Amino acid sequence: MDVRIPEYMIAIEEEGSLAKASERLHISSSALSQALSKLETELAAPLFLRSGGRWTPTEPGRIYLQGARELLAVKSEAYSRIERLARRQKKDIRFVICPQVYAFCHDALLSSFRRRLPGVRLELQKADSRQAAEYLLSDVSDVAILCSNGEGNSMLEYRALYREVPVLAVPRDLSWAGEEIDYDRVGTLPFILPGDGTFYFEIVTAALKEKGIAVNGAYRSESVEGIMRLVEHGYGMAMLPSRAAEITDCRTYVWPDAPDYTVYCATARYAAKKKDLPAVVDEICRCLRE
Repeated sequence: MDVRIPEYMIAIEEEGSLAKASERLHISSSALSQALSKLETELAAPLFLRSGGRWTPTEPGRIYLQGARELLAVKSEAYSRIERLARRQKKDIRFVICPQVYAFCHDALLSSFRRRLPGVRLELQKADSRQAAEYLLSDVSDVAILCSNGEGNSMLEYRALYREVPVLAVPRDLSWAGEEIDYDRVGTLPFILPGDGTFYFEIVTAALKEKGIAVNGAYRSESVEGIMRLVEHGYGMAMLPSRAAEITDCRTYVWPDAPDYTVYCATARYAAKKKDLPAVVDEICRCLRE
């Protein structure tokens, strides 16, 4: 925020002299005089009168100086708020969770953090697993809970939390007798799919493809919580993480040979570690491994 000219004019008023103002501002008297002349030309009004060896503001000058001081006050307040935010963010732990885990555990995690780590401030956000990894690598987040069914990224450190296998969740009025999946019905009844391009979308579509099923995808949801609500209200069936499949008035079926994946707690390998980060990672592992 460039406020040099308002600062120059305030210095002239307070010092009552171009020479003293330029000395205070550490610029030459000619440079200060040129700045004043240029500003008066832009405003089409004189801002100061020289009387008795002292520079005093004119009526337009007083109006300008009032606005200049208000502008400097705005600058000072803005910079102070930014500085406070920067100091807070240096201490805050930026925590990102993938939707498959966020759907069933974020309330329990936050409650545990408040109880066991009351001095730690968490900045929580939700993102797909691939995006969460990018957040760590670009220093947008400090720690992530994410899913992977591959080797992962060598620039990240992983701590395995648990293995997850999707199950088929079916509203009770759309379900069938027995424990085995009726794949013919899966292909004809409404099916709720995750958002395109997400990690979980690829898991679900791989399971369907392996069984040769082209589903009647009546609905899509970007969040696992959204899928859970649609299933709970009877809009269709869906594949859900087993830990998120405890839905009222719904039956779950084991999907044979469904692609499994691992849920990890991850941090950037070479990033500067905040003081509270190890305790946060340990608490995440404690909560999700129980």
